[in-house]
Amino acid sequence: MSDILRDFKKYTSKKIVEAVQLERESRRNWLLYRFEYAGKYEPKNKIYKFWQDGSEAKEILTPEFYQQKLT
Repeated sequence: MSDILRDFKKYTSKKIVEAVQLERESRRNWLLYRFEYAGKYEPKNKIYKFWQDGSEAKEILTPEFYQQKLT
């Protein structure tokens, strides 16, 4: 499971950064700066960091927990 999550995070983070770079949006530079700042001291990352560290799976048991994670 950890390999799947690692690959998912790697793939989606690259795609999200690419989408942000291509988008003509007023917050683009701010987002890229935040991703770059998050990855600045992370030796694993080349430039940007999108996902938080860790891969703890949590089972969604209540609508409140679902809404909290969705938010």
